[in-house]
Amino acid sequence: MSTIFKKLFSKKTKPEAETVEEQAEEIKSRKLAPRAPRIYVRPLGTVFFSQVAPLAVKRVEAFNISTSGIGLVKGSYSLAPEVDSLLHGLLIIGSKRHAVTVKVVHISDTTVGTQYQKPSTEMVQDIDLYFRVEFAAIETIKVDPKYHKQELDGISHWIHGDHVDLYYVSNADKIVRLRLTFFDNYVEIIAGKSHVFGKISEGNNSSEKVSAKVAQLVNPQPVLETDQIDTLFKLLKYIPHLPEVHRNQIVQMISAAK
Repeated sequence: MSTIFKKLFSKKTKPEAETVEEQAEEIKSRKLAPRAPRIYVRPLGTVFFSQVAPLAVKRVEAFNISTSGIGLVKGSYSLAPEVDSLLHGLLIIGSKRHAVTVKVVHISDTTVGTQYQKPSTEMVQDIDLYFRVEFAAIETIKVDPKYHKQELDGISHWIHGDHVDLYYVSNADKIVRLRLTFFDNYVEIIAGKSHVFGKISEGNNSSEKVSAKVAQLVNPQPVLETDQIDTLFKLLKYIPHLPEVHRNQIVQMISAAK
């Protein structure tokens, strides 16, 4: 009788993986909730997590952040939390403070990866606003070359997003010209020859057009303002599809023209 009861009521447990291969398969089978694109912010000291419970840690540095979760620097803990544990505290974003609970979803040698649990609308909006330039950059796509116009002076490259449009032509890996719109700003440079800076206008004065390829109208300005340059360089830093050699050239071209 005791044997029958054991079979009927005993808790069935899944046998533990015994080999490295079995352990790897077990890890692959775990399903994690999809996460939003993340911005790598370390060592940006204006964004961090101040943990209140279960163990108070005044300042946990952020390694990366998104609107769905935050990667915490494991080295900020004397004893790292475990996977599936809930951490309660404040998310500090510049001058803003938001009470939030995060769930630990994975741990690596350097990072404690977490997901927000029912984050407030205000917190998500503040993250979006604080990192609007970075998010605009990493959410761009590289347009398939088959959709490009054939250029006589080189190979065309087109990177596009909701707030960013970068089109440039390279020859022997040297950029010969570029056109870039970001938010309401406009930059057009022909290497060693000319440049146009401006603000995109909603007007209808055709004399304001600076390029036949540009549908928007532009109000030209003599130089880029400091905030425009800061935004532009930050944007270029985070565009994932931009080759480093071209990224550096664009920065040099803008610096020479500004």
